[in-house]
Amino acid sequence: MVAPRFRRTGRAATVTDSDRPASDPPGGPLDRFVRAFYDARREAARASDPGRLEPFIADDVRWREPDVGAHMGDLRGRDAVLDMIRRALATTGGTFDLRVTATVETGSHVAALIAWSAERDGERIEGRELAVYEVRDGRIAAARFHPENIADDRVFWGEGRPRAGGAAGRLQRPLMRSKASSAMRRASVWPTIGRG
Repeated sequence: MVAPRFRRTGRAATVTDSDRPASDPPGGPLDRFVRAFYDARREAARASDPGRLEPFIADDVRWREPDVGAHMGDLRGRDAVLDMIRRALATTGGTFDLRVTATVETGSHVAALIAWSAERDGERIEGRELAVYEVRDGRIAAARFHPENIADDRVFWGEGRPRAGGAAGRLQRPLMRSKASSAMRRASVWPTIGRG
């Protein structure tokens, strides 16, 4: 396999795979693993059965989600992670969807750029995060997530969620991002990975 080249674009260095021979697969083993995990996660959500993810997650996993809702934070063990996924699906009525858009991997770690969306109480949010996984013996041993916009995440998931008169209420501002602002964020905030 030929190592990817870095190319200057004026914004940031990007990885290009234009020197990759046609016979090389598009991603390495951890790229394929993390994509299979997110495919299984979507299937588990459709079936309302996060238990389907057990084969991907180590018994003693260390999982760090941003503290943006009651079901997130520092999680220890597969059961805690599966419970968090169940609660996220319940909170969003099963609309929480995550997709891998790019990956970079080493021998034991894979960083995945994740595009996600969810709906709650009639409000929709879209976001991106960097998910970093340590994979050991074919299972996720550790995971850490770095959101693009923690403020919107906190409002959507409940921490600092505006309430009408102290009771449950609707969000005070829309969280749906426009296509123009998404394109500007992609162009200026996140480097392009894997494009020539």
